[in-house]
Amino acid sequence: MPKLHLFYPANDLALAAFNPGYTPPRAAVTLADDGAALPLWYAGDGDRVLAAVPARWYDDVVGAFGLGADVYGHDIGGLEPAPWGWSPAVRGIYAWLGYPECDLPTDVQLQALRQASHRRTSATLTAALCREGLPVAPPALTVTDITVLGALIDTGRRLIAKQPWSSSGRGIADSAAGATSFERFAANSIVRQGAVMIEPYYPHKRDFAMLFEMGAGGECRYVGLSLFSTDSRFAYTGNLVAEESILFDTLATDLPPSFIRDLQSALCTALSTVYGGIYSGPLGIDLMVLSPDGQPRPLDMADLSCIPQPAPHPLVAVAEVNLRRTMGHVSHALGERVLAPGLTATYSVAHSADAHCPSALSDCRVRGQRLQSGTLHLTPAYHTPGFRFSLTVS
Repeated sequence: MPKLHLFYPANDLALAAFNPGYTPPRAAVTLADDGAALPLWYAGDGDRVLAAVPARWYDDVVGAFGLGADVYGHDIGGLEPAPWGWSPAVRGIYAWLGYPECDLPTDVQLQALRQASHRRTSATLTAALCREGLPVAPPALTVTDITVLGALIDTGRRLIAKQPWSSSGRGIADSAAGATSFERFAANSIVRQGAVMIEPYYPHKRDFAMLFEMGAGGECRYVGLSLFSTDSRFAYTGNLVAEESILFDTLATDLPPSFIRDLQSALCTALSTVYGGIYSGPLGIDLMVLSPDGQPRPLDMADLSCIPQPAPHPLVAVAEVNLRRTMGHVSHALGERVLAPGLTATYSVAHSADAHCPSALSDCRVRGQRLQSGTLHLTPAYHTPGFRFSLTVS
């Protein structure tokens, strides 16, 4: 069935607020506006995308790459809702378009999704991997008590605090940036979201993700790898784009190939157990390849007494579970549909103050409906300053 896609990158924040009238921060609104056309690159033939796209820009990319999706034409007939992720705010957008209640998730379903999106379920997933004997760092602690938080900070160890609901490296604080600001961030998380996730800082040498698709019956299908980059504040900056075999070989320079395959299989099984019946659709598991030196011991708390301890030298740590589409899924689609075979490219999302608004194809070369060289501008430039989505051949 054809789908109506919506790019809504603030969905995790909207899910945390659980308010149909939620208003995202200004930067998130700008990101959503500037990336509205992004689903054109991963949508299927006959799908529609909720975006205002200049006709010239659309004709250029459709002609160059043979895209099969179109922009929304004010008729929801025969179109299945397909947002970036589900929340009461997103449900409200589709209801405003005219979708009846029977085609949209209920409050009960959304509340279940909200609870499943809490980072404590990431800890549950991690514990399941530990029980399988995989060399995975132990799960983070769920801290709901200010006194416990203070005791952890007083140990003097370098800690990472994560809000239960956040994404793309946001909602994260590092104690190395200052104990006072760290404690304020963590305490505010407890007050506003009911808890904060605390884990030791893990020195790591690569960020990556495994992408999956959950079926309505709880079955889990592996989609592919995502090798991405973050800045010093853990915020997402971009992806390596290539065919799956190149991504696998790149990751295999840091991890044994057999372990990568075992992790993929174990995650599929664990995801079905933890999220089956609660969520269906695309999801991504963000992971870190840990550095072999300087790995900290687990936090010495009674909360860990019932959780299997990791191997002496864990290879990876689970960073977060995203029960929605991710930039990794976008990159995977670009690698399969847009980039010429055998090449590597960088998919980037960057803030730009440049008033120049290039056309999609002005800085690249396309042959046989595949990007051969240069930079492809993936969305029209709506705001200046604003966010630019691009794919650049390495």
